[in-house]
Amino acid sequence: MRAERVTDVIAHHAESPVWWPRLDVLRCVDLFAGDILTIDFADATITRTSVGSSVAACLRPRAGGGAIVATERGLALAARDDLSDLAAWREVFADARQRFNDGACDPDGRFYAGTTGYEGEPGIGFLYRVGSESSGPLPVVFDLTTSNGLAWSQDGTTVYLNDTGLNRTLVFDYDRTYGLTGRRTLLSFEDAPGRPDGLCVDSEGGLWIALNGAGLVRRYTPEGELTFEVEVPAPNVTACAFGGPDRRTLFITTSRKGVPGEEDASGSVFAADPGVRGREVYEFRGTSPRHLI
Repeated sequence: MRAERVTDVIAHHAESPVWWPRLDVLRCVDLFAGDILTIDFADATITRTSVGSSVAACLRPRAGGGAIVATERGLALAARDDLSDLAAWREVFADARQRFNDGACDPDGRFYAGTTGYEGEPGIGFLYRVGSESSGPLPVVFDLTTSNGLAWSQDGTTVYLNDTGLNRTLVFDYDRTYGLTGRRTLLSFEDAPGRPDGLCVDSEGGLWIALNGAGLVRRYTPEGELTFEVEVPAPNVTACAFGGPDRRTLFITTSRKGVPGEEDASGSVFAADPGVRGREVYEFRGTSPRHLI
């Protein structure tokens, strides 16, 4: 299947697509511009919202309205779905060698965001969890190089995480009390045409992985068997997410980073209908900053 281009070039480095069901819009980030892009396909408009940082890494809706956003080394919160009250909340780490990258929420409403080194330093990355812990955001996975695509299985018992720097898809067991345990490798992309970037899971348990540098999104079974492939007419595919009112559209973000030429479609959003529905988006259940100490 070949994906269809559904926007013009709208970003230098689009990432972290997420469908916003309360507004029926797609949101993603222009990562190094520090902006959130809100794409309303119904009226063909795109709105930019600055996160107040040089990096807008990823975002998820908050239950009841608003969003949580990972910025360069901190977090921002909004209580309104139009993000008009988005403001910095807290710094998570101070290591200037790193920045936040991709993230997602777990079935219990906690937000996770991973880090990566600016120079691709091996092993310095973490995956942080933001919930109701008295000690604040906690690192829960260590020794990552480029923490990227993150998603939970349909039944909520398994977590998939891409480490782009290691060319691997990792898998963990998930328990609401004990968190992520049993780290192991599900897929290795050493001989693949691209590197694993963002990912999402469909309602049948299929794992969709964006292959950066290859212009591909591939679907794998939970056992790691390749079952489907979507071609994207832009090489640097960054992430994918199901959306639309029926969650049957696979939206795909791309990047212009390192792409020569002005006519290339890189930096656009693409879409495909692969014949399977996506899973609902887990929302962040923090209700106010004081509840997240």
